[in-house]
Amino acid sequence: MPELVVDDGNGIGRIAAVVRPGRPRRFSPEAEQQLILDAAMVVMRRNASADANVTEILDEAGLSTRAFYRHFASKDELLRAMHRRESERAAQRLVARVESAEPGVAQLEAWIDELLSFVYDKRKAVRVALLSSDVAQRAATRSELETARTLMNAPLVALLDRGRRAGAFPNAEPERQARPIQALVNGLLHVGATGALIWPSRGEAVAEVLRFCLPALVAD
Repeated sequence: MPELVVDDGNGIGRIAAVVRPGRPRRFSPEAEQQLILDAAMVVMRRNASADANVTEILDEAGLSTRAFYRHFASKDELLRAMHRRESERAAQRLVARVESAEPGVAQLEAWIDELLSFVYDKRKAVRVALLSSDVAQRAATRSELETARTLMNAPLVALLDRGRRAGAFPNAEPERQARPIQALVNGLLHVGATGALIWPSRGEAVAEVLRFCLPALVAD
């Protein structure tokens, strides 16, 4: 069976292309959709703009207009799908980073560091800037933006709870304290998305966020 090589956000991955007898599609619906999403990101990065032309995206993907409308009713719907995919992948990386560290400060540091990588890692920063642009944000619905925030917030709530039970964060109130910690980091991400990084290095940025957060979690 032929394979389709695509960018899965963490490097190059492979998806088996299913050829259905009697049907004109070269790829399975899932692979076809991924092709369009990947092509859209390539075109957006090349144009340095989220305001990409559907025809240009399809040319990059090697697909027809009919293929596009099999999956997306409009370009705004495509942008929303891209935003969802990036949020889900980011959440998976975030959970993996947190769970690989020891409960307590190390997990909190991992959570902060992974989020700040969105602006300090150049490859990720490009993707964030495109999907944070006015064009992409206008396409996003309020519920989708809230879902993305929840995906990022859930590992923080969990690590604060683990830290409290382990004795590392005796004063932790996970549900109440996670929101302001997330708001602080989101503020840095918002500024960083414009290219105006407050601290020159990611390590310094993580240290400063910890300096603000830890007293409320461990103070007597």
